[in-house]
Amino acid sequence: MRPLHILSGCRCPAHNAECGGVEDSQHLYGTAVDVYADGISVDTIARAMEQAGFDGIGIYREQGFTHGDFRPNGPARWEG
Repeated sequence: MRPLHILSGCRCPAHNAECGGVEDSQHLYGTAVDVYADGISVDTIARAMEQAGFDGIGIYREQGFTHGDFRPNGPARWEG
């Protein structure tokens, strides 16, 4: 068992713009989270998010984190 580190959760529009978030980011609605865990791959975290019911899952290999969100317009998967 390892701790899950939260890099980003709910963001205000100004902070979302500062960190390069997309215009309609789920972070703006408080329905998204960016996380990592030492010693656990981004792919393993993505699979766990999928099993937990997250709709949007993005893998950011170079940055070392996984994004998960609950979006109203159906599932989405991407690598950034």
